[in-house]
Amino acid sequence: MIVTEEHGPIVRLASVLINIPLIQGKKMESKCGNCSACLDVCPILKNKTNLEDYRELCRKYMLSLGLKHDVCGKCIKACIKNSNFKDQFKKN
Repeated sequence: MIVTEEHGPIVRLASVLINIPLIQGKKMESKCGNCSACLDVCPILKNKTNLEDYRELCRKYMLSLGLKHDVCGKCIKACIKNSNFKDQFKKN
């Protein structure tokens, strides 16, 4: 998943094929501020700062739900519909 300022968390790439080396830029600083929409809906993310590997717990949580996809989507939906930035995202 890619999070962008323009589209938020609704950009998702399955595969990218290129024949040039990738130059890694600087990681964007989080601009979430006091928004906690994603944390409010996810039992894993809510405790993210206290966990060694929250991504692995997220994966196990999805498996326990019987999901076969990479994300359950709760955090993405919350960001799009309930975040402080919901009105800024372009939804094409």
